[in-house]
Amino acid sequence: MGKNRVKRKNCRNASTAAINWGGLFPIREAVLIISAALSLFLLLSLVSYHYSDPGWSNVSSHGVRNLAGVVGAYSADFLLYTSGYVAYSLPFLLGYFGYLLYAKRYQRYLDSVWGMVFLGVKFLSLLAIYVSFSALTNLLLQVPFHQLPMNHSGGALGFIV
Repeated sequence: MGKNRVKRKNCRNASTAAINWGGLFPIREAVLIISAALSLFLLLSLVSYHYSDPGWSNVSSHGVRNLAGVVGAYSADFLLYTSGYVAYSLPFLLGYFGYLLYAKRYQRYLDSVWGMVFLGVKFLSLLAIYVSFSALTNLLLQVPFHQLPMNHSGGALGFIV
């Protein structure tokens, strides 16, 4: 009777089971490629911003001078209008986010509920830092005329805060 006993494995609850990241490798690669392409597009559109391009804050019948085209002109105008010079950090943050997902840096946090709460707190703190940098930029830097859509170095966020 002792030999016929079935050994039970240590089973976990299905809701607390760890995520198998080995099977998600193509998804992680896709996220890395998409975030790299989007960050390069945003960087190109921000660097080649011209105040006379059509956008959210300007209506123009002239040709688009932005190297990323009409979509780049609109996205650069929106980002520079909302956050000013701090918008130039967004492509780098987006690329770093894609790398972190690809390199499985946050795998241990996704295995539990408290880990996800911790990631949410980290995201909110990054957002608070972004808004505070926008406010500090608005206070400390002067903008030459027609360089930014709102003529405030911190954009609308820095002006409001």
